[in-house]
Amino acid sequence: SAASNLLSLINDILDFSKIESGKLELIEDEYEMSSMLNDIYQMIHIRAESKGLKFEMNVDETVPEHLYGDKLRVQQCIMNLLTNGVKYTDKGGVGLYISYERLPDDRLILKAVVEDTGKGIAEDQQEKIFDKFKRLDMKTNNTIEGTGLGLSITKTLIEMMDGTITFKSVYGAGSVFTITIPQRISGDEPMGDLSERIKSANNFKSIADSPFIAPEARILVVDDTSMNLEVVKNLLKKTEIIVDTALSGRECIEMLKKAEYDIILLDARMPEMDGVETLNVIKSGKLCPASTAIIVLTANVVAGAKEQYMEYGFDEYLPKPVKPADLEAMLLRFLPIEKVELKEEETPEDGLVSIPDWLKKNRELNISRGLELCGSPEIYMDTVARFESHASETMAEIGTALRSNDLETFTTKVHSLKSTSKLIGAIRLSSLAEDLEAAGDRRDMEYISEHISPMMSLLGELRENLSPLLRSQEKEGNIEPEDLGTLYAHLKSYVDDFNSEAVGSMIRALDHYNFPGREQERFDNLKKAYEAMDWVAIMSFFDETGE
Repeated sequence: SAASNLLSLINDILDFSKIESGKLELIEDEYEMSSMLNDIYQMIHIRAESKGLKFEMNVDETVPEHLYGDKLRVQQCIMNLLTNGVKYTDKGGVGLYISYERLPDDRLILKAVVEDTGKGIAEDQQEKIFDKFKRLDMKTNNTIEGTGLGLSITKTLIEMMDGTITFKSVYGAGSVFTITIPQRISGDEPMGDLSERIKSANNFKSIADSPFIAPEARILVVDDTSMNLEVVKNLLKKTEIIVDTALSGRECIEMLKKAEYDIILLDARMPEMDGVETLNVIKSGKLCPASTAIIVLTANVVAGAKEQYMEYGFDEYLPKPVKPADLEAMLLRFLPIEKVELKEEETPEDGLVSIPDWLKKNRELNISRGLELCGSPEIYMDTVARFESHASETMAEIGTALRSNDLETFTTKVHSLKSTSKLIGAIRLSSLAEDLEAAGDRRDMEYISEHISPMMSLLGELRENLSPLLRSQEKEGNIEPEDLGTLYAHLKSYVDDFNSEAVGSMIRALDHYNFPGREQERFDNLKKAYEAMDWVAIMSFFDETGE
C-alpha cells in the first residue's frame, strides 16, 4: 500500500507535467460502462471497508452500456473524487451516484455525484481547492498523504473532455462533488442492474482458466494476421482443443480438403479471397459437413452487420478483437456436446507471468483493455513481444504498398494493424489505423497522404519504447527531461520545510524510475546525501539544478 501511494504521487506529478506542457492527450475508444463501474467498485469498497466506512453505489439502470470516450480518464476523475472522499472521512461513508441526460446525435451527458460524510472544506478555503500543489487545512490533515494535485488534475481532465465540475461542502459535515462529461453512445443496450453485473463479473472465469476441455474437438482459425492466430491458439491451450490455422482463404480451402473440423473461425477481411468469398466456395463445394459451424470474425460492429453476415450464410458472428469470454461462449454453443468434458477448477500455478510495473507506465498502452482481450498476463506479454518483433516489418509493408500505389494491400495492412494494436491496448494507434483503413476503402488518397505520417511515427515510437522495456525489468519507467522541473520543484518544497519523512518518501518513489543522461548520477548522489542525512549536500543539489 505504501509503495502504491508513492508511485501514485509520482504519476500525479508526471500527469500534471504533461498537462502543463500540453502533451497529455485523450485516447478515446468504445468501452463498457458496467466494466468501468465494476473496476471503481472493486478498488473503492476495499479502501472504504479498511476504514470501517460504508460505500454506496447507485446507478441509473437505463444508462447505455456501450459508450465511446476516454474510459481511463473518466475513471481517473471519478476515482480521484472517491479516493479523496475515503481519505478525508473517518465516520459514516462515501457514495457514488450515476445518471445521464440523453442528447441528440447519439450523445449523452454522463453525471457522477460523489458524496462523503468527511471533514468538509472550510468556506474561506473553498476557492483554493483546485489550485495546483494545494493541500487544505494541513494542521488537521497532516497525516494524510498526497501531492495536492489530484483535484487540479481532475478539473483539467474534465475540462479537456468538455465537462464540468462543481462542489458543495460544509466544514465538519462533508462534501458533494458533481461532474458532468459528454460521451458518445455506441449502442442502445441499457446497462441494467449493476449489482448483478458486478456479481457476474466477480464470478467470471476467463478462458485461460477454462473449466472444460475438449481434446477430441478440432477447429480451424483463418486470419491473414499471424498475431491474431497466435492469440486465439494461446487462449485455447488449456481447453486441449486441436487448433489448426490458415493465413488465407485459399489455404483454408486446401486444408478443408484434407481434414474435417467442428468449428471454422473465418476472418471477414483478407486479401485476394475475403471471408464471404471463402464461405461461398466452402458451401458450393460442400467442403465441410453440414454440422460444422462457420463463424465470421470481424471488426465490423455497426448496427445491422451481424444480420448481414448471417444472410451471407455464416452460422454466427464474433466481433474482433475476440474477447476470451465471447470465444468461450461460442465454443460451448457449437462444439458437439459429446466432445466436451467438464473439469475441476485448477489452482493457479506459481510463477505465472505478471504485467511488470514499468510496462504499465507506457501511456500509449491501455493494459486493462489488452488483458481483457488476451485473457491472461502470460498471453498479453507474449502478444506485446510479437507486436514489437513484427512492428518493423509492418512499417515496411505499409510503406511499400503506399509507394507502389497498391491501395488494396495498404488497406489490408492498416486493417491488420488496427486489430493487432488494439490487442495490446494501443488504442490511439488502433484508432489512427482505423481511420486510414476507412480512407483506403473510399480510395481517399488525399486523406491518406495527410494522415499516414502521424500513424507511422506513433508505430515507430511504440516499437522503440517496447524494445528496451521488454529487455529490462529493473525499473518501472523513464522520467522525461521535460518532467524534471516539476518533480524537483515538488521535492524542493519538502526540503525547504526540512520535512525529512516527505523527502525520503519522494526519493524512494523516484528511485523506481530511470533518469535521463547525467541526471541519473546526480539523483544517485542525492539519494546518498539523504541516506547520510547531509542536508547541506541535499540543498546544494537544488542550487546546481537552478531550481
